[in-house]
Amino acid sequence: MEVNYFSVKGSRKENEDYILSKHIANDISVHLIADGMGGYENGRLAAETVSNRIFEYLNSNIDYEDKNALINESIVKANNAIRDLTIKSGKTIGSTIGGCLIIENQASIFWVGDVKIIHVRNNEIQFESEDHSLINQLKKNRNIDNGLDLGSIRHVVTRSIKGEGNKFSPDVVDIDVAPSDKIIICSDGILEISRIADIAKMNFNSETGLADFKNKYEDNLDNSSLIVVEL
Repeated sequence: MEVNYFSVKGSRKENEDYILSKHIANDISVHLIADGMGGYENGRLAAETVSNRIFEYLNSNIDYEDKNALINESIVKANNAIRDLTIKSGKTIGSTIGGCLIIENQASIFWVGDVKIIHVRNNEIQFESEDHSLINQLKKNRNIDNGLDLGSIRHVVTRSIKGEGNKFSPDVVDIDVAPSDKIIICSDGILEISRIADIAKMNFNSETGLADFKNKYEDNLDNSSLIVVEL
């Protein structure tokens, strides 16, 4: 397995994205991107808290047989942690999350919000996560008005980890992975410049591939983060 990643703040004051990529054992690993909400240091704190709580719970309970239930419970723990921070600070903070738990030749892909995850084999997309976003919801309901300014609602999510209610449940999809497959995770800032179909065909392991791609985002309007896991 080879893992490459980057995270840049673009033209924002601070980077509210947070990347976590760690091994639990030789054949078990967790890879996450959290996109914080709450403004500057509060968003960053939310993203770090969510990522670390998820990893800590997965790491401590990895022997649990039902991996989907394990992932769901890790999200509950992260949501509880955000609730505690909100009560303590009196500020509303939160985060979206996208990640995968890889165990040998199985991957459990999970997300809350609009962090995008794709599974690529031979440069072809095998799976693409479906955003929990207002735009996506309107499209599914065929409720897009031709006069609507989609840019104004581009970043509005319908699910996030904010320490409240039941709007934090993840979608979880289990997939089989094979050698040379790629799992790509990216925050929504990446998709402001690049198309998913183009990202799927890129060679990030080339000498300049990842560096050149990263440079495109140094002046992006939004924070931009990417993880490429090649099996």
